Amino acid sequence: MKKSLCVLSLIILLCGCNINQDNIEKSTDKIKQTYSSLSDFETEIKFLCDSGQSILEYDCEFEYNKEYGQTLTIKNPDSLSGITINSTGNSKDNINISYNDTVLDFNVSAPFGTSPADFMPNLIANLINNEPAEIWEESQSGQKLLVARYEDKTDDNPVTTLQVWLYKTSLLPAYSEVYTDGERVLQVFFNKTN
Repeated sequence: MKKSLCVLSLIILLCGCNINQDNIEKSTDKIKQTYSSLSDFETEIKFLCDSGQSILEYDCEFEYNKEYGQTLTIKNPDSLSGITINSTGNSKDNINISYNDTVLDFNVSAPFGTSPADFMPNLIANLINNEPAEIWEESQSGQKLLVARYEDKTDDNPVTTLQVWLYKTSLLPAYSEVYTDGERVLQVFFNKTN
């Protein structure tokens, strides 16, 4: 009887893992398909950048258009209000970032995707092209969320980790964090995404 229960428990455990793995693969495929076919969306974004010495805050508007590219417009702080950052491309190999009449240095020595200037192109490139290193579900304020963690490891730069919380129904972003070598350098809050 003990052997039967152990075998039955093992079968249930293995089946549970397979079902969970199937759900993870389906979620990963759904994220890639959603962002590959997404024609456009807009959102308000709040960036909190932790330089280790101080935390800088930027309020921005973001527009994504699959055909024409991405536009991030800074609203706050007032000294940077109106600066527009344009980007094209959907993979790290072909992303091009430009500023309208302004050169803005968020931190050129930082790895790609760790500053407000290049976060969104990096996020979208990851969602379209890459398999998450890990994916799981969470609930917050009654909302079901998928959480995907992506890692970028290169010899030249520290390990960069991007975690993004996506609304499970629409897969639009709700929140994100970026880490370099385990230290959180960027928090991203999305508001009014449509």
